[in-house]
Amino acid sequence: MKIKENKGITLVTLVITVIILVILAGTGVSIGLNLTATAKYTNVQTYMLLIQQKCEYVENEVVIGEMEEDDRYGELQEDGDLPGWYKLSQGDLNEMGVKGAKAKDRLLCKL
Repeated sequence: MKIKENKGITLVTLVITVIILVILAGTGVSIGLNLTATAKYTNVQTYMLLIQQKCEYVENEVVIGEMEEDDRYGELQEDGDLPGWYKLSQGDLNEMGVKGAKAKDRLLCKL
């Protein structure tokens, strides 16, 4: 009696393998996109905290008299919706040492 030898894989095994690979790839892509979005949010949050600390440092230097009021960063908004806030430009951020943050029209700092 001759025993039949199995060579290769069956169609069912191939389909199951492909389905498992598609599920794994979909999960990996989903996790990767989620991590990218979280990293962008964290990056913006870090820059905001850094800018806030720099503004508070300058304000403290002005209060204790080691810095002139004219040395503050930005342009004081005296009228409009946000009086008392300073509008920061990209040049102001560069001077503060926060070059990675990109200033838009409404980057403001409350002192």
